[in-house]
Amino acid sequence: MSMKAFEGMGPEDPRKWQLATQFAQAIGTQCLQGHQLVQNQSDGELELRGKWHGYPARMKLDMNFGSIEWEMKAANPTGASLFLHWNPEAVPNVGQFSGDVASDWGEDDSTKYFFGKGFYLGAEKAELDRLLAVYQSLHEHVRGALVTHMIGDKIARLYLYGHGSICLGFDANVYEFPDPVNQTARGVWLMGQVAWGLGQIDPGSLPAPEQAAPSGMLFKMTCGYCRTLYLWSQNQFCPNCGAPPQQR
Repeated sequence: MSMKAFEGMGPEDPRKWQLATQFAQAIGTQCLQGHQLVQNQSDGELELRGKWHGYPARMKLDMNFGSIEWEMKAANPTGASLFLHWNPEAVPNVGQFSGDVASDWGEDDSTKYFFGKGFYLGAEKAELDRLLAVYQSLHEHVRGALVTHMIGDKIARLYLYGHGSICLGFDANVYEFPDPVNQTARGVWLMGQVAWGLGQIDPGSLPAPEQAAPSGMLFKMTCGYCRTLYLWSQNQFCPNCGAPPQQR
């Protein structure tokens, strides 16, 4: 199903709402149980709700710009909030300061640890070890799915909130997707994998908030070429440029 015509229609065009409704119905039929649609024309938004294997989920399509956001409710026993991003422009440039050397001078207020090219976790230094430990504690299949689909489906952000919700947004608008229905559906599928993975984590195995991880839990590495920060347990070579590491 193509959504290319979406871009050229005004937000009040009935044909645009009809196209959006067909699109959302296809997603609901494919991956949500008991789905329902609501057209919020005053807000310029189409909302799809249902459940993905028991997890309440909803998709919002902005009828003005074509952006899509997913949200899922799922218990997070760790209580930690993780902010995962895919942004090719965040890859460090050779010769650019990174990590503490950058943040100490106000050039970057967070530390970025990369798991794939352009795919990273951003965190304040005080919470970094706990958040890295949460990510590392996810099942390897969940971590593999994150790397594959954050990059492959150009998912700009996937936020895991400590209060029990997961939010996902794409880098592109729906009319730019090569395969709109399946690409959008993979978004809720990925959130479901993460929701399941969070439920398998033992919070007692994690460092306490604002405390350093015990020795041997995290092997932090720095790329010897582009200065990317990453974990040895996730990548044996730099996930951005492929160069060998230097242990931090």
